Amino acid sequence: MEKIIPVLFLTALVICSSCEEAPFNPGLLKTENIDISGIWTISKVYRNEVDISEKMDFSSFSLILDYNEAGEPATYTVAAETAIPFVTNDATGRWTFDNPTYPSQMFLSSGAFTRTSYFSQSLYPVNNSNLYLEFSLGCDNITYVYHFVNSNTNE
Repeated sequence: MEKIIPVLFLTALVICSSCEEAPFNPGLLKTENIDISGIWTISKVYRNEVDISEKMDFSSFSLILDYNEAGEPATYTVAAETAIPFVTNDATGRWTFDNPTYPSQMFLSSGAFTRTSYFSQSLYPVNNSNLYLEFSLGCDNITYVYHFVNSNTNE
């Protein structure tokens, strides 16, 4: 036992003194803000997990999301020829995320009103071709999920 303790001590000393600091690449920790700019059209609509896409005419609806020069969410425009249930009734306004890098919510503001929708699926920093917005129109037991496709990606 007396011989093991000095050997363990010397081994620990050699290991600790010979360790070089591992190279660190700060670029690995770099995160990017999410980009969902563009014209979004509806592909599918679910109400309480039931597909209602064929029940209404969603073809004329589009959501246009713009960013400012700094690359931050700025304005939105809703274009629709027919009225459909959507998180906001306002044709234009400002929008933002709860977190620009890892968003889980989207806020649409017009005047004094801000309405919230949730992302049902994760977003990527670039090349988002699908967008799933989940919201309720005031009645908590009725939930809508809109599946949008980005018209800019030609998907």
